[in-house]
Formats: sequence, C-alpha cells, structure tokens
Amino acid sequence: MARILLSGGTGLLGRNLLKHSSDIAAPSHREMDITVPDSIESAVVEFKPEVFIHSAALVGTLACAEDLQRCQRVNVEGTQNVMEVCRAQNIRMVFISTNYVFDGERGNYKEDDPVNPLSEYAKSKVAAESLVGSYPNSLVIRTTFCSGDVWKFDGAFTDQYSSSDTVEVIAPEVLQATNSELTGILHIGTERKSQFELARRIDPSVRPKILKEVDLPLARDTSLDCSRWNAYKAP
Repeated sequence: MARILLSGGTGLLGRNLLKHSSDIAAPSHREMDITVPDSIESAVVEFKPEVFIHSAALVGTLACAEDLQRCQRVNVEGTQNVMEVCRAQNIRMVFISTNYVFDGERGNYKEDDPVNPLSEYAKSKVAAESLVGSYPNSLVIRTTFCSGDVWKFDGAFTDQYSSSDTVEVIAPEVLQATNSELTGILHIGTERKSQFELARRIDPSVRPKILKEVDLPLARDTSLDCSRWNAYKAP
C-alpha cells in the first residue's frame, strides 16, 4: 500500500477512504489549503507521499452556480496547484471527477466519449480534468456516490439514471485503483439504475420525483461504461 496524501479528508469520500487504510494522511484545510501552492508543498514535505488523492472540491450544482469565483478558485485553480506540486515531485496524482462531465443524452459513457457538461460544477470538473491529463503520472477517476446511512434529499428522481452507489461500495474501489498502475481516465461505478432505485435501498419511504419538477441543468442519464475497471479488477 502506497503512502497517500489526501485532500478533502472531511468529505464523504475522504472519510470513507480513511476507514480503509492507515497509510493515508488527510491534513485539515488549515494545514493544507489547495488554493495556496506553498501550503500544498509544505504538506508534501511533511508527509512524503507516493500518491496524492485530490478529492477536495466545491460540489453541488447550486453551490457552484451561486459562487462561480469560488468554484473556479477551488475546483480548477486548486487542482492545478495540486497537479503542479505532484509534477515537480513526481508524485502520482489521483483526481476524483464526476459522471456529470457528460450531458446525459444517451448514458453508458466510455472514458473516451466526448464530454459536454451542463452545470457550472461539471464545467469546472472538465477544466480540472484537462489540467490533470497533461501530467502523465496521473489517474482521473469519474464516479459518483451517496451516503449509505441516510438519503439527504426530499425525494429522488425516477427518470434520472447513473452508475452511482453508496460510498461504502465506491470508496474501496477508488482506493484499489489508486494503488494500481492505471493512468489516464477511469470510470468506477456499478450497474445503471435510477436515482429513485438507489434511494429506495437507503430509505424505503423516499418520495418519487421527476426532473421536470426542478429548474436546474440536470443530466438525464450519466451512467458509465466501467468495463475498463471491471476487466482490471477481475480475478
């Protein structure tokens, strides 16, 4: 298991990654601010990682739309800062991206399919992916997940599809991919399902909704073709 430095350790994915490995250092925002290159460099000097998992981000369609400047600073400039420090130190970088880089018009997207982000959040992730892709010693993981303990929304869409699963399922696979030799872009997820189907596993009383009920740029089907990952991890 490689020594790992993790940004976003207080997030849903970060907290679950920490449960699976004692080889992960996750400094607080005060200890490592990704918008300040010197802060990242200091953390690298202190923890001497072999791999940097960059999962810190401003997430959510509304949050990013309401503060575009912060979205750019954290999601794009912060990622560039991390990438440049990793490049300078020859540290493997694993960047956590999203299925929402796709517009959801057809689903079952492969890693090399053209991206077409709809929201400001997704656009920031596409820009960040492009930066990370310029560094050969990197892996971009597109995935999506939710808490397995509670469904935090007031309903779930019956007509929105993805390969999302609970973070308890996704986190170990992210860690396995991190410790692999894979580079480039990788899709990690499970079977195609509606948001409502996933939500019902967590909360059987969740209310069904349809996309027309909300006035947000939400993609209809961002399910992922995960055959590259499934072939790699197959025994």
